[in-house]
Amino acid sequence: MPREVSLALRNGQLVADLTWQPVVIATGAIDPARADATGAQSAMEAVRLVETLLEAWSYAPPPVLRGGGLSTRDLAGVADLLRCDEASAALVVEVALAANLVAVGEANRWVPTTAYDRWLSSPDTARWATLASAWRAMPRSSHTVADDRPMSSAADRAWVPGLRHAIVTALR
Repeated sequence: MPREVSLALRNGQLVADLTWQPVVIATGAIDPARADATGAQSAMEAVRLVETLLEAWSYAPPPVLRGGGLSTRDLAGVADLLRCDEASAALVVEVALAANLVAVGEANRWVPTTAYDRWLSSPDTARWATLASAWRAMPRSSHTVADDRPMSSAADRAWVPGLRHAIVTALR
């Protein structure tokens, strides 16, 4: 509607009278057993995603770009393989790199390392601990995948480990 009409309808006020009501957040008791089970399920899903990725890369390793990193096409392939979005795929790739489970191998391709072989034979809890520790310490920000290539040094952010540490500490 024309500005003049809307001003006339509001008696010359630029904005209608706004009343603000605080949002009430529904809270309730959290069942610790359910929270633990959900966390364990998420941890095992992360382990499964890394295992799926590196199993596929052991047969068909993607090439390393000249400037380092993983191509956009290969990242899309990882997202298809893992059945997730590209940001989640980038996180899986970055954590695998930070955990030294993947590295540049012969023919300039991303291949699983011997650490991956040892990781596979570890109990699930140790596998999750390896991934969680690598994520917490890695100076990489996979959320910038739109701006940077995964697995390239452009994704390094020196402040990220400190931020992760602060978040984990606050959540405790």
